[in-house]
Amino acid sequence: FVIFNIFIHNTSTAAKDFIRSILILEPHKRPTAQEALNHPWMVGNAPGSALATFSTKMAAYNKKRGKK
Repeated sequence: FVIFNIFIHNTSTAAKDFIRSILILEPHKRPTAQEALNHPWMVGNAPGSALATFSTKMAAYNKKRGKK
């Protein structure tokens, strides 16, 4: 998969690693919710505003796809 360049430009390596890990298509290869929450980027390095923006955009994306 390709992460769009607009998001990568100012994105840390840890954030990219987190995003790549949760976007894996095969569910059994993705981290569990607890593993995702324990990712280094989530526990200490994610700026609050970036996480809020990500959450908002993911919610909008899922709504557009018909998921809750």
